[in-house]
Parts: sequence; structure tokens; C-alpha cells
Amino acid sequence: MKICTVLLSHEGGKNHDGTGFFVAHGLIITCAHVCQKFQSYKAYATWNNRDYCVKVRKCSDDLEKYDLALLELTDKEIKHPYLPLEERVNVGDELYTFGYPGNQINGDVGTYEVIGFDGNNLLKFKEGLVKNGQSGSALLNLRTNKVCGLIIISLDTRQDIGGRGVPVSVIYEYFPELRKLQAVKENPFIPLTEPIKIYQDLFGRDEIIEGIFDILNAGGSVALVGEIKTGKTSTLKAVQELAIDKLSKKRKVVYLDLGNIFEDNDFYFALCDEVGINVENVQPPTGYLFFREIRKYRILLLLDGIEQMTWVGFTAPLRSQIRSLANDSDPPFRLVVAANKPLTQLFADSGQDSPFEGICQELFLNPWNATIIEDFITLRLSQTNIQFSEEEVKIIINDSQGNPQKVMQYCYELYKSKS
Repeated sequence: MKICTVLLSHEGGKNHDGTGFFVAHGLIITCAHVCQKFQSYKAYATWNNRDYCVKVRKCSDDLEKYDLALLELTDKEIKHPYLPLEERVNVGDELYTFGYPGNQINGDVGTYEVIGFDGNNLLKFKEGLVKNGQSGSALLNLRTNKVCGLIIISLDTRQDIGGRGVPVSVIYEYFPELRKLQAVKENPFIPLTEPIKIYQDLFGRDEIIEGIFDILNAGGSVALVGEIKTGKTSTLKAVQELAIDKLSKKRKVVYLDLGNIFEDNDFYFALCDEVGINVENVQPPTGYLFFREIRKYRILLLLDGIEQMTWVGFTAPLRSQIRSLANDSDPPFRLVVAANKPLTQLFADSGQDSPFEGICQELFLNPWNATIIEDFITLRLSQTNIQFSEEEVKIIINDSQGNPQKVMQYCYELYKSKS
């Protein structure tokens, strides 16, 4: 639920106004009273530790009838999950919420019990404290595992006596388009074979990504080691996306897939092209000429599939120069390389020394454990009306052996059979 919830603020994120949550792609629902200053100031939604600009799509002027507002992200490319809505709610249902009270920027949870509906058709709940700043928080019905409303008011911010919320039936009445947008049209377990290209879609690799940037910012380079289809390319793509915010010293980020590069000249040409060194219709510079050009730059070089450098077309001088350019206190290169074997084994078959051993600190992409797989499945299914049984999840865990791509494929087929 937390992953679908945002903190809403204005004036560059300095002022906390309330809470909201994703209800469809690019859309956030909250209370109209939370958005009172959004007409005069820039509005922001803080999600996944980043601030995103939002604009008001529709906001009610009649707060007594519809204390509701729908916001939209200005960046349409952001990928995120959203919460499923359900109109059914019964007296006695247990509710769970997550929101951002004014004094708790990391968020807080609450639990309540449904009493019924008041004369204004608002959902009334008891046995829990509703704090300032929780307006707009989702009310998750633990019986249906779907959102049945959103918080609009506390009965008393100092006592655990509950509050009131707008039910989903009223949300659909004011925002009829949400009923269609809530319907998921495609299988959530995709892509099946392609790398994950957007960081928000990458799952279970936050810790290793943080480790990569810790090493880079400490003046080192990294070798990302993992078996085939464990997410090395996806992790490199995430590093490429996040580098501008997470590198302590600015570097130009260059990603090269060595599967498309077959020999030394190919490598030099591709690198010069990405950096911006003009090599049109001429031989790319090598050796000292290359050093003379490249030393003007500070580059984070992401090399995908470095096992390809054992091929005949790649020579020892090229490998030696890459090592030299990454081996200094402030070198032209900082490296993040992806390999399917540890560095001590990588060049063993060719009788060559690894150019990256001693330069790159190894980080290992381990298979997903049971907890990560369960959390991944729960997140993807949170956008749908379909559930997997505990036994089905156990079979996926056992048969996939924690391989992320196999997990995705098994989940895709199971979801397809149920939809």
C-alpha cells in the first residue's frame, strides 16, 4: 500500500498539505481541501523518495458534497502501481491505512472498524486515531484487500475515535472515468524476456543499486556478477537512469552492450560516438590519440557483457587501456561492468588476465528469496482483481529457484489462466 501512496505539498515540496494515492496510470486521488493552494503554487507529489510535479485535473468546489480532487503527473513516462477500488463495504469490516501525518514524513499506519454510513453518505469508522495530514489516505478493506474509500476528516485528532471517509461509490459518481481506468487490460507480469528499462519497474534490487553508488562515490569501480537472466542489464539501466541524482561528482554516463561490439575498432568507435568525439568517416583514435581525447572527459562507463571481451577481436592493449583509464584518483573512467562469472574466472579459458580484477569491486546479483518473490507477486496483483493462492506462490518459488525472469514467466502464465 505504501508504494502506491504519495505525500502532497506545494512551493517546491516545502509545505505538507496531505496525502494521496495512485488510482490509475498517472492519476492521484485526494481530498479537495488538500489542494486549496495548488491553484496558486506549484504542486508536488513525493513518491519513492523523489518529488514529481502534479497538476489539478478536477477538483470539487462543493466540499460538503464532494471533498474530492484528481491530480495528474506532468511526466507521463513515470511507471508506478496503483490501488484497486471496490464499492462493497460492510459494517464491521476492518480497515487499514497508510498516510503522511504532518510530523511524520516517513509515513504512518492506522487501523479502524467500519460503523456504517452517516446522513451525508460518508463512510464512518471507529477505533483509531486520524491525524492531521492523513486526509486523502486510502482506506484498505482487509476483507476484500481493496480500497473502499479515502479519509477526509478526523472525529478528534487527539483521541482514537476514528473519522469519516468518502466511499468508492461516491468517488465513481464524481469521477466516472475511473471505473474504466481501474480495469487492467494487460497482464501485469511483463516484460517476459526484455530487460527492465525504467527504474520504477525494477524490483528487489534497491540494495545492490545503493551498493553500486556507495562504491562509485568512494572512488571505486564495480563488477556486477550474476548468472544469465538474473537482471544485470536491468540493473545497469537503473544505474544509468539514477546516476544524475546519485553520483556525488558529475560524470557523463555511457552504456555499451558488448554483444553488439565485435573488435577493438568497434569499441573505440562506439565509445567515441557516445561521448561525442567526432569520428565520422575516419578511423577512431586508439592508443595515445584516444587517451589524449578521452582524458578531457569524466565518464561513468557501463559495460554490459564483458565476457565478450574474451573474443578473438578484442586485444590485450584495449583491455589494458580500459584498466589504465579507470585506475587513478580522478580517472577519465569509473566503471560498472556486468559479467556472468567472477572476475578470477572470467578470462581463465583464454589464458588472459582479467583487466578488471583489482580495479572493480565485485557485487553479486543473487536469486530472489521467497520474501522478495512474494512481495513482487503481491505488488503486481495489487493492480488487478486476481489473486494467487499460497500453494500457487510456493510452486512458483520452488520451480523458479529465484530466477527473476522465470518468476515473471511462471506468473504470466498463471495470471493468463485465471483472467
